[in-house]
Amino acid sequence: ALAAGWQPVALRTGCARSRSCPRRSAFAMEIVDDSFLVKSLTAMKQSFNELTEQLSDPAVVDDSARMQQVSKDRARLEKRVVVYDAYQSAKTQLADARAMLQEEADAELREMAREEMRGLEAEMQRLYDELQLLLLPSDPNDEKNVMLEIRAGTGGDEAAIWAGDLVKVYQKYAESQRWTISPVTLQTNEAGGYSNAVLELKGDAVYSKMKYEAGGDPPAGGRG
Repeated sequence: ALAAGWQPVALRTGCARSRSCPRRSAFAMEIVDDSFLVKSLTAMKQSFNELTEQLSDPAVVDDSARMQQVSKDRARLEKRVVVYDAYQSAKTQLADARAMLQEEADAELREMAREEMRGLEAEMQRLYDELQLLLLPSDPNDEKNVMLEIRAGTGGDEAAIWAGDLVKVYQKYAESQRWTISPVTLQTNEAGGYSNAVLELKGDAVYSKMKYEAGGDPPAGGRG
């Protein structure tokens, strides 16, 4: 059994995995019409700005535990705020393009405005869909650490070598995320690979980024 604060993630070399793609939003693109969403995003941005100011507050800087918590809370909001700001920017640009289309008499410039509007509308739809996903309730396990188990599947030495390669990939990925990774169990074979490996991963939002990794594919950030 795992202690509180830990989630297991198991991998087996050779196993396939799949992810279902979220359906596109059926709601209106203009989030200005969704007062609840606007209020939520506005409040979120205000909290983000307040947390940003706290990072330069001497009382926070001198308290390492508080500094760590403020940084963590700010990081949790940052992606949503960045996407919301991008949406608002695209919305402003779209309004400018519409005004140009209405006021401009030159046919070539009007066509340029139409083309810009099409691109901005597509970008706004993409950002709107992303915001909806970002605002979904978070998994209560997302902030937990992970015990990662990698087992060699069928294939003998080749599977064990692949398992060893996976260990290196996840070590590299953990470093890129600034996590700490420690071996708990490493069972080697004669070919120099691993028949079984258990790794302990600690850091910010480890489980949120690792929970879909069950299967045989390494994380994109760890390849290369």
